[in-house]
Amino acid sequence: MNEQLAMALGLMCVCSAAFAAMLPRLAIAVGRGQFATAIRVSAVMATLVAITLVAAAGLGASPAAYSVVS
Repeated sequence: MNEQLAMALGLMCVCSAAFAAMLPRLAIAVGRGQFATAIRVSAVMATLVAITLVAAAGLGASPAAYSVVS
């Protein structure tokens, strides 16, 4: 496997795992009315999505194809 491909796929996996791990924290923050915390968590999650999209684009995926998959 190409080293660049492996790095991009690894980065996407790490970002996806971090995103999934943050979902419960976001739900808890909203449920408790901690909206400032929820906003910070959401900003980090949006950054993770952006990094994943950049890595996918580096592999040749178009944003339209990525939105169909997710």
